[in-house]
This record gives sequence, structure tokens and C-alpha cells, in this order.
Amino acid sequence: MEIKGGENIHKILLKPLVLLSVVTFLIFFSFALQRPFIPVFMEEKLGASILEVGYAASILGLTGVLLAVPAGFISDRIGRRIPIIIGTFFWTGSLAYISIATDPLHVILSFAVAGAGTVLFDASISAYVGDISSPDKLGRVYGIFNAAIQAGFATGPIVGALLIMQMGYRDTFLATAVLPMIAIVIVIGTRAHSNVNANEKIEDSLKPIKIYRSGVIWTGWISIFCFSLLLAGVGVLAPLYVKFLGFNEFFIGALFTTQALTGAFGRLPFGRLIDNTKRITHFMEWGLLIMAMSTIGFVLSSDGGWLLLMMALFGLGFSLAFMSATVNIARGTNVSNRGLAMGFGSMFRFAGFTVGPWIGSLVASSQDSLNMGFTNGFIAMAFFSLISIPLLLIIENWHKGKDM
Repeated sequence: MEIKGGENIHKILLKPLVLLSVVTFLIFFSFALQRPFIPVFMEEKLGASILEVGYAASILGLTGVLLAVPAGFISDRIGRRIPIIIGTFFWTGSLAYISIATDPLHVILSFAVAGAGTVLFDASISAYVGDISSPDKLGRVYGIFNAAIQAGFATGPIVGALLIMQMGYRDTFLATAVLPMIAIVIVIGTRAHSNVNANEKIEDSLKPIKIYRSGVIWTGWISIFCFSLLLAGVGVLAPLYVKFLGFNEFFIGALFTTQALTGAFGRLPFGRLIDNTKRITHFMEWGLLIMAMSTIGFVLSSDGGWLLLMMALFGLGFSLAFMSATVNIARGTNVSNRGLAMGFGSMFRFAGFTVGPWIGSLVASSQDSLNMGFTNGFIAMAFFSLISIPLLLIIENWHKGKDM
């Protein structure tokens, strides 16, 4: 199932990319069905503090940090499908366990299991997409694949809000666990195998690239850490903040759906733009800047329309940063160690997932008033993203003429 260098992008869609995108949609749809509402569920139903909510989100990231690189290494050694299946099983179990939680500690333990499952799934499926694509179409192929992610994120929150309003939190969380099981059946049923890109020479594709010395890959990793910090931190504080402002679960769902929709619509045009650009570090910088400024803007007004606008910009910035970082890593590797490079990318992603909620919840809970706490929490998270932009510029200039 080789993809020839001149093959049309529409023909690629008929190959494993379709199945991988469907599986990915189901996983992230199940994630988005419950994730925006976990902070409110913990606070209202389990009596958790803001700090405990932050701990739950951080433990997911910490588990990912510890397991991301081994997961990528395993993916390179035994293939992509087995880690995808095992990771999805873990994710299913974590969703079911949350539905019976009676204490914040139960959610924290569930998130630890979810972290292990997510990192096994993430590193393998990201590498798989790179394996089946030709190098000159990486941006468009990752654009299609990541559009499936954003489609899950876009539809999940609003559907989750409607289900929670009808069924309650626990029944919704339990029903959500069915979706990953469907994804497992699809993965088991396919006989697709990852292939060396036809545009890569066989001898070169089997020769490991020194990923630790690549400025291209390092800028991707750093960008991943920073946008993940903001994504996870805003994912914890935003539901609590809008609930504090008096909005209901439906608005929370609409907020995250708006973020995902702008991200989804940006994937394909950004992918085509990236394919036609040799140096894409500037796209990461612009993406991080948009995310940081919209995070700060989130607390400048309590108007619902303004909050939706900020989340729309946040989603657009995330799409740009995510696409450029992922393609940068894929371009800088080959099939021999693409899984390992993506594993390190997952490690940086989960490091951001650990740090973002911890910083946001710690700052928010340490202030004299909740309003000031939320304000300073959002600003603190945005600050870490802003200071990364000069670092990316330094790395880019340092490696200019070498590997960038």
C-alpha cells in the first residue's frame, strides 16, 4: 500500500487515512463529550476545590510525560496498531471509572489511566499518518487527519452539554465509553500496515536520524509544550470561570465547540500553506502569540459574545501552532524513528498538560477573590507561552543554514 510521489491527495483519502481519521474522531469526540464538564462535575458533585481540579488534569499530563517516549519507542519496534488498540482500551476504562466516582481522588486516578492510554494512542497514530504519506503532502495529510480531531472537539462539547442536561453527568460519562470500543473494532478490523514513504529511499528510511540534534524537531517540541500548556490550562479554568459568571452547561459546550470549529476550519488551508513553505517556525510563533493574547483577552469582559470570540481566536491560534509543529517533526524524521520523535512530542505535550492546569489552578486559588484569581490564572498561563516565542526565534537563527 505504497503512496507514490505523484499520487493525488484525493486518492490518499481512500487509503488508511480514512480509517485513521474515523478512529481519531471517535476518540476525541468521546474526550470532548466529557472533558469540558469534568471540572464542574468535580466541583459541584464531588466537592472538589479548584486546586484538586487542577491536580486531576495535571496527573493526566504527568502520566503522559513518563510514558510518552517509551510509547514512541515501542511503536517503532512492534508497529503502530497494537499500541493504538491498548491505548484505546485504557481510555475506555478511564471513562467508565469516572462515571462511578464518589471522590475527587477517583477522578485523579481515572485521569492517570487516561494519560497512559492517550499517550500510547497519540504517539502511534501520529507516526502512522506520517508513515503512509509522501513528504510533499505531509501538511495536507496531517491537515485532513487533524481536521478529524477538531471535528471531534467541535461536536463533542455541545452534544455533551445536551446529554448532561437530559441524562446527568454520570450516565453521560458511562455512555461515552462506548465510542472508544467502536474505534477498537475498526482498528482490529483493518489490515493496513505502515509503509516507508515512496519518496524516501529505502536505505535512507532505515537510517535513524539524530533527532536530538535537529533544530527543526526542537522547535516543534517546544511549540508543542507551550500550546499544550495553554490548551490544558484554559480547559480547566474556562469552565469554572464561565460557571462563576453565571453561564450554564450549554454555554460551556458552545464555548469549546467554537474553539474547535475555528481550529478545524484552519487545518486544511494551513496545511496547504505549510506544504508550500520550507521554514514554518514563524507559523508556530504566530499561533502561540494568538493563543496567548486570546487567553488574556478572555478575562477582559464577561459578555458571552466576547468570550466566544476569544475562544474562536484561541482555536485558530492552536490550529496554526499544532499543524506547523507536527509537520516540522514529521519532516525532520523518517520511518525508522518517527515514532520515537512523536513520542518525545507527546512527552512535551503532556508536560504542558501537567504544567498548565497546575499553574492556572494554583494562581487562581491563591488570590483573595475568585474574580482576581481567574484573571491572574489566565495571565500567568499566557505569560509562559509568550516567553517561548523569543526562544523559538533563537533556535531558528542558531540552526539557520544547517537543518532549517
